[in-house]
This record gives sequence, C-alpha cells and structure tokens, in this order.
Amino acid sequence: MTINKQDNNISHKLIEGNYEYQRFLLQNRSDIGTISKNPILILTCMDPRIDVFSIFQLTPGDAFILRNAGNVFTEDILRSVLIAVNEYNIENIFVLGHIDCDMKKINLNKLREKLNLTTLKRIGKHGTNIQFEFIKYFKVFVDEIRNVKNQVNHLYDSKEIPRNIKIRGMLYDINTGWVFNVSNFGEQISYESFQANRKKIFMQKNSDYKEYIGSIERESIGEESLLKEETNIELESSEIELKKTTPNQSMEVLEKIEETIHQFQNNLNISKIYIPQISVPKIKVHVPTVYKKGNNKQD
Repeated sequence: MTINKQDNNISHKLIEGNYEYQRFLLQNRSDIGTISKNPILILTCMDPRIDVFSIFQLTPGDAFILRNAGNVFTEDILRSVLIAVNEYNIENIFVLGHIDCDMKKINLNKLREKLNLTTLKRIGKHGTNIQFEFIKYFKVFVDEIRNVKNQVNHLYDSKEIPRNIKIRGMLYDINTGWVFNVSNFGEQISYESFQANRKKIFMQKNSDYKEYIGSIERESIGEESLLKEETNIELESSEIELKKTTPNQSMEVLEKIEETIHQFQNNLNISKIYIPQISVPKIKVHVPTVYKKGNNKQD
C-alpha cells in the first residue's frame, strides 16, 4: 500500500491536533483516564455534526457512545450494549436521533451502482428481491422521530438487556442545537407533524430555556447576597480591630481586609462587592524642635 502526500498531510493534522490536546491537558490538569461511577450509554448517528460531549456538556468518562448510520439497533450494537451494561453498571440508555439524517434521504439505486460485485452478492445472498434486501441491509427509514421510537422499542424488546435498564429516546436539531425528549411528543407525532408544529415547539423550548436561565440567576443572586453579608460581617469585625490598633499596626489590618475581599471575589467570581466605609483613627505626631549649635534662643 502506498501513502501519498495528501495522506501524510491529514496524518500530520491529526498529530498536531493531539499536540494541542496535550497542551490543553497540561493547562487544565484534566483526568482523562477515569470512567464515571454511573456512566450512561448513548446510541447515536455517525453523522460528524453530532458532537455528543459538547451537546450535553459531558466530560470524558461520563458516557459510552455507540454510533452507526441512522442510530439503529443491530446485532453489533447489542454486543456493545451487553458489555457496557454488565461490565460498567450502565443504568440508562439513550437513543439520540437527529433532524436531517441522511439515512432518510439516501438513494439506494444510485448507491447500488457504486458497489462492487462482491458487495452486491453479500447483500443479496438471502433473497431474490434485491431492492428489499438493500432496504433491510442498510436499514433506511423515512421518519427520524419514528425511527428513534422504533429503536427504543427494539432495545426494550431485546430479552438480553436487563429489565431494570431505563431506555429513552431523544431528537437533536442540527440547525439549532436543541435536544428534545421524544416521549414529550406523544405517540402519534412524526417528523411531518413536528415540522408543522415547529414554531410552537420551539417557542416552548425557548420558554423552558428562559426559566432555566432565570433559576441560575436567582441562585447566583442568592449566593452573592450571602457573600455580601458574610463579607460585611468580616469587614465590620476588621473595622473594630482597626480602631483598636496602634498606628504601626493599621497597615497590617488593612492588608488583611483587602485579602479577605479578594478571597470572596475569587471564590464566586464576583467583580463588585459592597465595602463599608472604614475610618482610620487620627494620629497626633509631636515633632521636637531642633536648634543649630550657636543659635540657641534665650528662655
């Protein structure tokens, strides 16, 4: 086998990417060798636009990801599921389908023209209807949402998978980044009805998102109020301490107060904190009179 220049360029790009990854690991001190205590399993499509870890903000070790064309349940998927369930204590399985899946749009007649004779014989060896055998082999479908529901049912119906495993379906919208629980759509919804009710569905999603952001802001405000209260108590205590100090000790107390403020700011990433007015006691300084020799004044 010969390796051309383009192959070398692609390999070099991948190796450079790994260098950048190493730099990221060094800067962030990430632990990439640990599997979570209760990882999940996600069966999704091989479409490269689906970045599962980014979509759900997962970290390495949080999930086992199984991929194939159209996120369909196959014998090999079952093999992987059984290993994950029995060796890694998987309790939750998700089938993540997506809008605009190519398995819905694939033209089997054009695909057949591109395949060599060995492949054609392999696909058609179990029957005489080559078109039916192609549909069965490549597992094409006409509706992304119904396909997700079908795969969830196939997993549930599999007698090899323990009954305590929770299996759910989700739908990812490539164009917006939203993920929907397929169970929320009801039993009858299809891709066609999803598109017909698209505006209503996305309005509800935006409403849920605003509520989520609001809950985060309310929680943040609560933490900030608590932080301010704790900071004020600390500073009031320091103010009392400052009033009791001698002039030489005042700077030390002020430095302690400043350190306390910065510590609270860093802990919750808050840029502004109310600081009560601190008064430094007035200091009277008596400077002795110095007389030059020979110019002493008479009493």
